[in-house]
Amino acid sequence: MTPDIPALHHTFENLDRKLLLALDANPTASFQQLAGELGVSAGTVSRRYAALKKSGVLKITGRTLPGFGGHNVWLCRATAKPNLLHLLAQHMAKQPTSRWVRLSFDRSELMCGLVTTPEHTEPLDVLQNNQHLESLQVFELFEVWSRTPQPTLTEADFHLDALDHKILDLLHGDGRMEVQAISKKLGVDASTVSRRRKRLIESNILYFEADISPDAFNSTADVMLWMHVNPGHITKLGAWLSQLPHCRFVAATSGQYSLVAHLLLPTFGQLLDFIDKDLAPRGLARCEIEHMGTTFKRTAGLS
Repeated sequence: MTPDIPALHHTFENLDRKLLLALDANPTASFQQLAGELGVSAGTVSRRYAALKKSGVLKITGRTLPGFGGHNVWLCRATAKPNLLHLLAQHMAKQPTSRWVRLSFDRSELMCGLVTTPEHTEPLDVLQNNQHLESLQVFELFEVWSRTPQPTLTEADFHLDALDHKILDLLHGDGRMEVQAISKKLGVDASTVSRRRKRLIESNILYFEADISPDAFNSTADVMLWMHVNPGHITKLGAWLSQLPHCRFVAATSGQYSLVAHLLLPTFGQLLDFIDKDLAPRGLARCEIEHMGTTFKRTAGLS
């Protein structure tokens, strides 16, 4: 993986943004279905989708929630001198179990999502043993809300064998990969792949997301919102936020904050209006706003 994600070279048309919003709502919708929604031909949808995918703007990925299978999921915030943080961000992006890595807009803070197991804590160790950091905060994610139904099973309840994991890995790379392509790749009968995929989805173990570059939303207010929420409102607010198109991520955390969310809004004025009018009445006591900057890794890691 390259240390920095290159700047996107894609000229967005109105149709592109409409297609991105449609895929955000339904990542596995057929081109024919999308064409009906957008009022264009399926061929046009296919070409625009291919261009968005090739340019790195869009990736449809098959996911399980981060903690599925006994993993521990962390969100880390580190401060240091900007040149050191840039080098550290490059290093963290290369870690196979880092999910995403970004710097703040003013380059004063590194933020990243990490996945560990009790036996393998390497990505956390990299940060915790770094003597040059001025500060480090580590938060465990207790619950991550998604727009799809929450998985009700654990891996202990639903045994995943080697074939299940191979299918999950392929769908993590391309959530729209067709059954025939998976079958050919794995050397397994297509009907077997189809049954396994269907079972994973119906058991709420596998769901699909549209990973869309923040640049596509033309958003000035690209922020992480660290929230203190009054008891009695935390789960309701997390679930509510997860259904909003401008909320790209929301989770409950350990430590001093109740919830953390990644928000994309056109202006900071709209962000402040959203906090005052929408969040405050739903139990928000106070919050910290961090303006996000350079992306070094985006929505990667374990499926």
